[in-house]
Amino acid sequence: MKMPIRIALTILTIIGMLALVTQIGELLPDNAFGQIISIPFSMFIGLLGGSILSQLSKPVPFAGWVSKCRRMVGIHPPKKAGPLYAVRGWYSGYSDNNLKGIHKSWPGQQMEARCFMLHRAPDWDCRCGINCYKDARSWNDGDYHDLPIWGIVELSGRVIEHERGYRAEKAKVVAVCPRIPDYPIQLEFDVPIFTSFEHMCQEYGLLT
Repeated sequence: MKMPIRIALTILTIIGMLALVTQIGELLPDNAFGQIISIPFSMFIGLLGGSILSQLSKPVPFAGWVSKCRRMVGIHPPKKAGPLYAVRGWYSGYSDNNLKGIHKSWPGQQMEARCFMLHRAPDWDCRCGINCYKDARSWNDGDYHDLPIWGIVELSGRVIEHERGYRAEKAKVVAVCPRIPDYPIQLEFDVPIFTSFEHMCQEYGLLT
C-alpha cells in the first residue's frame, strides 16, 4: 500500500476511534460506575485501533486461486518473446452482447484494470488487476468451470505473475469457446470461436 494512502487511512482510523470513544463516553452514566466502565472500554478501543493500524502497515497478500508473486512480468519481461497469452472465463453478454466478468462487464474486446485505491493496477500490495490463468492445466485446476464462456486473452501493460496465473493491467480477447457445445455466443467484435477448449489452448501455445 502506498505511503500517502497509509497516512490518510491512519489519520481516519485515529479520528474514528476518538469519535467513538467520545460518543460512548457521553452515553455512560456520570458517576463512579460510568468511570469504571469507561476504563476497560477505552483500552479495548485502543487495542482495536492498534490492530487496525498494524494491518494497514503490512502488504496485503493476494489470496484466492493464485499465490506468491514471483516477478512483475511487465517490468521484468518473461523469457519467451512474443505476445503473452492466458486463459480466463466470462458470463455471456445479455442485452449488449458484451462479455461479463465475475465483478465487471467488459466494454468490448479489450479491458483495462482500474483500482479504486487510485494506484496503477495491478499492484502487489493490492488485489486489483485482470485475473487469468497461465495455461489449460492451471485453468482445469481452478474454480471457475461454471462460467459459460472460456477464452484466450492477450495481456499487456503491467502484469504480475503468480504460480498459476497473472494479474494484468490490460487484456484483449483473442479467442473464445463455449463451455457447453452449441452454446450461443454473440459478441460485438470478431474473434475466432472454437468448439474445443483443448484445440483453442493448443492454437495459442497454452496446452501443457
